[in-house]
Amino acid sequence: MPRSFLARALLLVALFLGLVMWGWYRTTLPALIEARATDTGPWTPAVLSDSTSVYLPDFSYAGYRRGEEPLPEPPITHDARDFGVVSDDDMDDTDALRVALEATTRVPGWVVLSLPPGRIDISGVLFLERDSLVIRGATQRDGSAATMLAVAGSLTEWADPKADSLVADIAAYQRENNLTNLLRPYSPYTWAGGMLWSRRPGTTTPIPAIPPIPVSDGWDALSGLQGEHRVVISGPSAPGIGATLEIRWFNRQGADGSFLEHVLGPYDLPIGERLTEDPERPLITQPATIRAVEAVPDGWALTLHEPLTHDIKHDWGVRLVSLDRISHVGIENLSIYFEEDAPAPHHLDKGYNGIYLTDTRDGWVRNVSVHNADTPVLTNRTNNITIAQLRTTGREGHHSVYPSNSWGVLVRDFRLEAPALHHPTFPTGSILSVYTNGYVNAARLDQHGGLNQQNLYDRMALDADGAWLDGGGAGYWNPVAGRYNTFWNVQVTSADAWAGLVRDAPDARLVGLVNDGPDLRLRYGPNTYVEGLQRAGLAVPSLYEWQLGRRLTPPDSVRPPLSSR
Repeated sequence: MPRSFLARALLLVALFLGLVMWGWYRTTLPALIEARATDTGPWTPAVLSDSTSVYLPDFSYAGYRRGEEPLPEPPITHDARDFGVVSDDDMDDTDALRVALEATTRVPGWVVLSLPPGRIDISGVLFLERDSLVIRGATQRDGSAATMLAVAGSLTEWADPKADSLVADIAAYQRENNLTNLLRPYSPYTWAGGMLWSRRPGTTTPIPAIPPIPVSDGWDALSGLQGEHRVVISGPSAPGIGATLEIRWFNRQGADGSFLEHVLGPYDLPIGERLTEDPERPLITQPATIRAVEAVPDGWALTLHEPLTHDIKHDWGVRLVSLDRISHVGIENLSIYFEEDAPAPHHLDKGYNGIYLTDTRDGWVRNVSVHNADTPVLTNRTNNITIAQLRTTGREGHHSVYPSNSWGVLVRDFRLEAPALHHPTFPTGSILSVYTNGYVNAARLDQHGGLNQQNLYDRMALDADGAWLDGGGAGYWNPVAGRYNTFWNVQVTSADAWAGLVRDAPDARLVGLVNDGPDLRLRYGPNTYVEGLQRAGLAVPSLYEWQLGRRLTPPDSVRPPLSSR
């Protein structure tokens, strides 16, 4: 047989197989969603009607104190200059700041450490390790930060023993899973670490790469319904009113069990091994603050401040355990400046990270700008954090904001001017978190696997140079999102009508997405609720603010109106 004939035959077979695979791939895509620009005057989404059957999470519990109180403004108690900090002298102030922070650990009540205006040079991690601690820079007349923390070096260059020990589990996890790029192991500071780093005092346990291992104390949870505030537990005694606990859901039924079907819906989705490999490790967690306790025949009925993220069923083995986190840590009125450095290859980040909040609740970052960062702000094992008036500038980073394994992080009134690969993102374990009232340059709204779910992109203006909807993450954390991630009033400036493809994000809600061109096209699924695409005049510009107003308005006052269908 002539070689030319064999070559042509093999080519035809390859083309045929390619066409078959392409046809199969097309059948797996979500349906194409298309919309033309319309302007019909003010309109209120039907999804807000009390009569609708479309489930919409209540995002208003995100942020400091569940949005029920303004951010505190306690008076200054300590001046960093009294501990040897001198601005604008080209001298390293890291040790002086560490002495100042150590001094605050012995003071009861609020501590506010004031930093002087000007440039303060830093070359190491500053750990924040107590409740009710505020790091406060000076401000200029226009309210912008007048204090700059100029950072020399990065987390990988400093080789800080305390910081390195805390990310030891992440580094081990990366080695065990052979996570490498360019034949080099991933940097643990890709997803962790920061120049300002909050943590519980005396913490020696490394930060786990996936949610923490369960503890032996606590209560078995018997019943509860998603979105409601009541849970029934068993046990000889109940937690006290005001106690802060953590609810932990486990997947003890595997990939085809009722728990994952509840979390992900009844769809044919790829299930990564991290969702099934360890039935004794909690897969989903949320904070629970006790408002009331009532004895019932099966045990105790608890009324919670927070709505339940998911149903509770006895055969799922849901547990409530004590939650030990520091609280009321604030960082405000600062500019964090990293010297210019080219972005590292993917996942080999050097650790030019600004702020990292761990094991922290009811904290905040306010009026902070970060220049030339890999990731400006990260959180892990946190709840009810407010990040307000954040601005990013400079070179391209990896993430712009990274709220991992966190519940109720509120990012508001922001300008993300520095481009980033995931920009901004809802990563592994991000639940009921919100981006609202902000601007994003070179946007790529990213849902990054790991059961991020019930999160909200709200009232955002985007500049995009291509597709701005994204869903990624490692395959072992598939699918790219859990149910009910929501996009509300997203206004996009882009020369391209194509918004993007997200194929494994079930039951998303897309309301009021508008591109500045005549058309908008995307593929999103499965089972996406779509309303008001390319329709101007949305009468409820912020879903977060609308829900918060309804929840906090007294019953006898005028409440924000519901729509009629």
